[in-house]
Amino acid sequence: MTLKAVVFDIGQTLTYYPIPLNRSKLYRPSFKSVEEKLGLRSGS
Repeated sequence: MTLKAVVFDIGQTLTYYPIPLNRSKLYRPSFKSVEEKLGLRSGS
């Protein structure tokens, strides 16, 4: 299975959590978590 798009709801969903406005350092851990939970393998 190949993912062609990823969509995030960044409305007010995330504003209630203690996370920084610049979330770039959270991207890789987030995708790794999804990959692990869905049993996907990365290409690298």
